[in-house]
Formats: sequence, structure tokens, C-alpha cells
Amino acid sequence: MANNSLESVLNIVRPEVRREKAYHVGVPKNIEVKLNQNENPFPLPDALQKRFTEILGDLSVNRYPAEFPDKLIATIADVESFDPDGIIVGHGSNELSHFIALCFLGTETNVVLPRPMFALYKSVVRLFGAGLTEVPCKEDLSFDVGRLIDAIQRVKPALTVIASPNNPTGLVVGLSDIRRIVDASEGIVVLDEAYIEFVPEASAQMLLNEHPNLILLRTMSKAFGMAGLRIGYLVGHPSLVFEMKKARLPFMIGKHDELCAIELLKSSDLISQWILEMRNQTDWMWNRVDEIDGVKAYPTRANFFLFETQRDPAQLADSLGAMKIAVRKMSSYPELATMLRVCAGTRNENQRFVDALKRCI
Repeated sequence: MANNSLESVLNIVRPEVRREKAYHVGVPKNIEVKLNQNENPFPLPDALQKRFTEILGDLSVNRYPAEFPDKLIATIADVESFDPDGIIVGHGSNELSHFIALCFLGTETNVVLPRPMFALYKSVVRLFGAGLTEVPCKEDLSFDVGRLIDAIQRVKPALTVIASPNNPTGLVVGLSDIRRIVDASEGIVVLDEAYIEFVPEASAQMLLNEHPNLILLRTMSKAFGMAGLRIGYLVGHPSLVFEMKKARLPFMIGKHDELCAIELLKSSDLISQWILEMRNQTDWMWNRVDEIDGVKAYPTRANFFLFETQRDPAQLADSLGAMKIAVRKMSSYPELATMLRVCAGTRNENQRFVDALKRCI
């Protein structure tokens, strides 16, 4: 008789998976002011919300979507001035990071990651069994580009990932430094531009044509306010993307998600208004937080920032949670263990946070 006990079944799970911890945001219950996930805090205008509802009502949900979302790809290419043959769309940039790993990583490959950076990347590397080399940041929390290039030349990674603006620091990597990193690498360099709409002049889009090993990763979950619909895309050299598509599952996204994303991409005035307001609210809140005695707010170019107080950060986050305000704990990042991260909400939400923080200090 076959041994199919629970223990033997669990042993079939790859050891890389069993060793990993599930990704968990950990939002306190009964939150009224949600400032922990860097979201766009503004709801859709009534007319656009109605249009989204109409789109759903007109769909034949019993039929599969297009194998490749060509209409959305064409719209992205038109709005963002990309080559449509170099675009792959997916369920948010998180899912695409897993897809990128599927294309390039294995147990015999190496990856270079700067610290601190979005924790999911390290998890994905471990899940695929690749070797990982991490490069600590400078004292000001910016990436140490010199040491990063040294690691690339020493390890010769199949994949290097950097982010600009970087989550969780909000700092930007200069274009000249991005060029140096890409030039130094024989492998693929992924540049996560999830927050690039807040500082568009920092985009490395201009480097795509001359660097076939560069991939840009974008999302519609932040500035575009579509975190609930999960749309992201990557952009690379068309010949590289042609090969990557062989590993892509068909029916990448649902019909409703595709059509709603197209509507938002065409709403350029609304997106510009949202971005301007999120910038203004970030600046407003940063200044109010930084002027509180005993609090240090760290510089940012995104819609969120790090701050540090003399209180234990976990206890402070719990105190704010008890006041129905969610911020993000940074305990999983060694360099940021004394800090918390907060993103800009509406003016009323930001005022509630500032008032609550003053009471907690």
C-alpha cells in the first residue's frame, strides 16, 4: 500500500516552498484610515464608476477573454510611447515578478538585490532556488551603486533587480547610475517603476532601445488607483519579450480588468489630477510629521515616506491601530527596524494621522 500519510504528502512540497513564509500585510481590524499600502486614496468619479459597471454588464462572461490583451497593450503603447511588441500584461507587477523569475531563474543561477527593497523579490528568488547576493544601502538609505556594480561583476547574476522610486524608502536612482548598472551586467536588469508616475523624469524608458537586457516593470495599482483590479505590465526589447511569452500562461487578465484599464489610461486629465493631489498631500503630511518634536521624516519622491520616533515602532503602530489608523511596520528590514512607513491619504485622513501621531509621541 502506498505511503500517502500527511507527512509524506507534505514532503512532496519543494523544500524552497516549505521554508518560505507566506507574504502577509497584516492590516489591523476595524481600520478607518488606511495608510499602509501606498494606494491611491481617491475613489473613481461617478461617471467613470458608472462606465465600469456598464462594461461589466455588457460582457459575455461565459466566453474566454483574448489570449493576449491586445487592446490594452495597444493602449499602453500609445499612452506611454512603448513598442507594443515589447509589452507583457499581467495581474499586477507582483505576479509579473514571479513570471520574470520563471523565465530567468533556476538553482544554478544567481541574483543580486540591493537593500532595502520590496520584500517580495527576495521571497521569489528563494522560491526558485537561485543564489542570492544582497548589497546593503548607504547611511542615507540610498542604494550603494558602486558596491552593487562590484557584486554584479563578481557574481555575474542572471538577474539584478532595482527599484526607482524605491519601496520602502521612496528614493530615486539617477539615470546615470541605472545606465552604469545595466552596462555592468551581462544578465537581465529589472527596474521596478511602480511609483514612476510621481517622478516621471526619472524613468529609464529612454534606455530600453540601447540596452536589450533591461526590463521595466510598471503597475496600475498606485497612481492609477486600480489596486483592486490587479493590472501590471513589463516592457523590454521585443526579441526578449518574444522569448518570454513562451512561458506566459494564456488569458492573462479578465475582460473587465482589461476594459477598465483602457478607460483609465485614456483618462489622462483625471490621472494627472490624482498624481498632483497625492504629491501635494505627501508634502503636506511630510512637513507636519517632520516638525513634531522627537520625530524624523525621511526624504521621499513617492506618495509615501519613512518616519522614526523615540518610541518602539511596533508599539507605536499598534497604538495608531487602536485609533483605527494603519501604517506599515518595517521590522522585516534590518536597516529600517526603528522606522514606520506611511502613505498619503486624503487631507482628512492625513490630518487624523498627524493628530494621532502627536498624541502617541
